[in-house]
Amino acid sequence: MKSTFKLLGTFIIASIIALTSSCSKDNVTTELSPTVTLTDSLGKNVIKLGNALVYVKIDIALVSGTTISSIKFERVFAGGAREPIYVNSNADVVKNYPLSSVYIDNLIARNLTIGYKIDYYFTVVDSKGKTSTGTVTYDVIRNNEVLISPIIELGGQNNNTIPYKFLGTADNFATYTAGVTGTAKANSSKIDFVYYFGQNDENAFAAPSNTDGAQVIWNSEINGWPTKNFTVFKSTTITSAEFDNIVNVTKGDDLFYNIDFTTGTTDKIIKIKEGNVFAFRTVENVIGIAKFSQIASANDGSMKVQLITKKF
Repeated sequence: MKSTFKLLGTFIIASIIALTSSCSKDNVTTELSPTVTLTDSLGKNVIKLGNALVYVKIDIALVSGTTISSIKFERVFAGGAREPIYVNSNADVVKNYPLSSVYIDNLIARNLTIGYKIDYYFTVVDSKGKTSTGTVTYDVIRNNEVLISPIIELGGQNNNTIPYKFLGTADNFATYTAGVTGTAKANSSKIDFVYYFGQNDENAFAAPSNTDGAQVIWNSEINGWPTKNFTVFKSTTITSAEFDNIVNVTKGDDLFYNIDFTTGTTDKIIKIKEGNVFAFRTVENVIGIAKFSQIASANDGSMKVQLITKKF
């Protein structure tokens, strides 16, 4: 009897070992699926308003011996329905699809809102019918980047040493000269600021359209311009040190992007003092701030200004 029980126990143990071995073999032979990974090519996972280009990096790892039979690339705006970007089930076309690539999605024309989340999905089906999907999410944020000019020196109307009298935000903050051989008339549409030193206004920065300063001091010059741009100015609480902090550290528009230009604006600023910071908005809706680091004491002197504008 003992021999019988002993034999039965041996049989049960052997059966368990055989069953375990069989399951192990099943796991080993299970067919694997491809792997799809999506990442932000820039490593930031944000989309900036006004510069809404998205760089989605797609990496596909296929199981050895398989090819791609179909792909599907989709996006979702703020939890909405999936929108197809690219769908192809033609195996002859997609079997050699690149295993690593970057897709640039241009969303500049889309009505994006700060706080939106945009999801991307890339699905691959391989030649054995196995499927894998990769996903990545982007947050829509405000673009607070700025453009910063060098320190620019402008000469007063009677300064024969500094030829540049006018300034614009276009063409990397280009400056212009007066007179028949000057560059101002041919570029009047690009000029946003006129510098002059007046008996009453002293150091002044004005719009070309200003009639009680700019067009008085520079009467013969501006009268010949085909375009006289309308720029508005507004005082701010931004200090010289805060201005310098934007230039040297933050490189962002957080201190001035939401200044209200619907009230309290002028088309010229006068009696400018060293270290003053003023806000401005051009006719092209370029918003920025200007810091004055040098002022003149007469109309044959010069002033120095630096501009920061919001990048669109």
